[in-house]
Amino acid sequence: MVLRGAGLEALEALPNPRVHRRAAVRAVIERDGLMLMTYSETVGDYGFPGGGLEDGESLDQALRRELREEIGADLIRVEAHLGTVTQRRPSLHPGRADIFEAVHEYLACVVIENRHPVLLEPYERDLAMVARWVEPAVALQANRAIAAELNSANPWIPREIFVLEWLIARRGS
Repeated sequence: MVLRGAGLEALEALPNPRVHRRAAVRAVIERDGLMLMTYSETVGDYGFPGGGLEDGESLDQALRRELREEIGADLIRVEAHLGTVTQRRPSLHPGRADIFEAVHEYLACVVIENRHPVLLEPYERDLAMVARWVEPAVALQANRAIAAELNSANPWIPREIFVLEWLIARRGS
């Protein structure tokens, strides 16, 4: 699935648009009908733990690092590759690129919680991110409300809404 941000058409029509590509991995952690997600105490949105791959890092290495950093957990195993979501939007850094494209791999995971101190990046600290078990429908409702309120202030919210909708629909079938 490809999610396209507003204003992308004009940039893609450029003769040679500069595209910054980033690979990323996200953990879908489920137990007893709940999902372990990151929650922003300042904004109120939910996200799947994970992030971009660093230079030379494999998906597995990035997943393990991101789980330690964001939620203090150890990865026990990946149970399934759930899908890939590519998100294209105008770059937030037009001096470096016209288009930002992130390819997110969503993996069903089993983890052990509370194994490490959480080491958030500065923007994650600003968002007051914490790990929280939540019903998927509650996370979806919160993200929809935030998306309507903030517009595109947090470009990851539409992606997480899409994935939550897909996971909820998948459960119903």
